[in-house]
Amino acid sequence: TWTCHINCQADDTKGTVVDYHWDTSTTLNPSYGFVAHKDDTKEIIVSWRGSTILMDWIKDFTFLPVSWPSSVSGSKVHQGFLQTYSSASSGIEAAVSKLVAKHPDYSIVLTGHSLGGGEAAIAAADYAARHPEWLSKLKLFTFGEPRVGNPAFAGWLSQQPFPIYRTVYKGDLVPRAPFQFMGFKHHSQEVWYDENGALKFQGSNGESPYGENSLTPLQWSVLDHLRYPGLS
Repeated sequence: TWTCHINCQADDTKGTVVDYHWDTSTTLNPSYGFVAHKDDTKEIIVSWRGSTILMDWIKDFTFLPVSWPSSVSGSKVHQGFLQTYSSASSGIEAAVSKLVAKHPDYSIVLTGHSLGGGEAAIAAADYAARHPEWLSKLKLFTFGEPRVGNPAFAGWLSQQPFPIYRTVYKGDLVPRAPFQFMGFKHHSQEVWYDENGALKFQGSNGESPYGENSLTPLQWSVLDHLRYPGLS
């Protein structure tokens, strides 16, 4: 049985119970994470891990945009993120559905770092499109998330009636990809911490010039992608 050990024993995570975990690392579409619940905060938590192996990075750079979801006209998303999400989505959704039935007043928190952030955003879109009864429960929090879809997708996701926070730390390079000239655009809302680690910008425009887009390429950093507070 997989557990999150010390990571579920900190003051802000104590009481977290892991109900389901997945690992598709032996496939061409590796995805990793867990579904948990936390009674004191009344949350069902779905967490996707970021890129750690070569195949993860290959998926990160599978930039081909594909039409998805079918219910959103003109929407396209990053093929690699959709493939990794889909590799484990049925088991994840079954676990979430079971917890929703058991705890109907709990929120559903979707979260992830890097590639995991992209998968979390795909999950939020998937659930919003197919589970309207979950809309009032959903929350999306990502960290170092790359651009996931085209403007049609970004605009549609940004308009959903649940909290969305896309956190970018300092000059993290990963959220710069895939580039806008390739047809991708960030969804809102960006939460950017500047080079001093201070909250500098929080806004509803997914590509605001006042957030991380205010930095020049010389200020982008791969190391900042690995230094998010609390990331270990």
